[in-house]
Amino acid sequence: MNGHAIRQLTRFVVVLCALATCSVSWARSGSDSDAAFSYYESARKLYRAGNFEAAVVEISKAEKLNSLPAYTVFRAWCVYKIGDQTQGISTVKALLEDKSLSRRDRREFQSVLKRMNATAQMVNIAIHSRTRLAQIWLNGVRLEDQQAQQAVPSIVGTQIVELWHGKIHIRKEVFISDQKNRPIQIDLPGGDLVLRNIPAESKVLLNGTDIGTPPDEGWRLVPGSYHLAITMGHVALLAQTVQITTGAEEAILVGVPREARALPRSSRRRWAGLTGAIGVLGLIGAVLVHASADNDLSRAGQAFDSATGKTLHSQFYSFDLYERGHQKIDNATLLYGVSSAMVVGSVLWWFLDHNPSSTTPRSSLFISPTGASMGWSF
Repeated sequence: MNGHAIRQLTRFVVVLCALATCSVSWARSGSDSDAAFSYYESARKLYRAGNFEAAVVEISKAEKLNSLPAYTVFRAWCVYKIGDQTQGISTVKALLEDKSLSRRDRREFQSVLKRMNATAQMVNIAIHSRTRLAQIWLNGVRLEDQQAQQAVPSIVGTQIVELWHGKIHIRKEVFISDQKNRPIQIDLPGGDLVLRNIPAESKVLLNGTDIGTPPDEGWRLVPGSYHLAITMGHVALLAQTVQITTGAEEAILVGVPREARALPRSSRRRWAGLTGAIGVLGLIGAVLVHASADNDLSRAGQAFDSATGKTLHSQFYSFDLYERGHQKIDNATLLYGVSSAMVVGSVLWWFLDHNPSSTTPRSSLFISPTGASMGWSF
């Protein structure tokens, strides 16, 4: 057999193999499509019967054999009916981002999404976290700390809560069915910082940021070094560096010095000014009362008109004016004395107050379970 015949025979065999492969592929594709459609029909029957969980199982089998967008939307609708409305809506939204969708499919899927949003149930979700200085995200939207604690509206279903602190990230999925659910608690892995004996009016700063009132169980912090400062009015209760390690607890007992219990100088001067103002008003009132008393006594002495000899008012009325005038003079004298004392006292209080403000840490006790060290600093 010459070379030309061998080449022709080789080409013929290659063509036969290619045709056989394509035939098998087409047959398998057709069989997969038919099987997927059978699962879809079964899922539709289960959906009409109200068995949405079983319908999800059947339509998922259809998706594995033939990933038609219509099967995905049907599964999303079944999940929505089960009660996970958030997951159903997010699935349809993700599918609509596919630019390869036909115009007809896009229009139909947008109609489905519109129906979902119109019938979705809303629920208020509160998120609590002991991890300070971290960013809280709910379903891809960043929340402020106060906003997360007060609860934000969301659609019933699986809620995706994320916590970010630098490059450290944690994700948590929680199914919320109604308003009876407890707040979602999420914390980053790390150590705890516990503060004891913190006055209610004190201010706590962590790396220069006001982190509010510490919870009883403490804050969860990412391992590292932090600068902690606690002030109360004009007095610094604590200022030190705290080292946080994973799985450990740093407990700090804060003592309250005597200066912190005293009224700050600004507050004392405010009260002094208020006292002085009240004293001034008292003096003005005393002057008015004394003037009224002089008027009554003057009228009491004019019972008779010396020019005409006629009686202007009865003698009893004159006695009444006389008694009233003397009573007003006694009241004015008492008011003069009290008001003068208030004015003089407020002036002395204002100018003789030389209590300097303290800016150094006083009377703080630091207890570290890891280092087992104690020390008073004054």
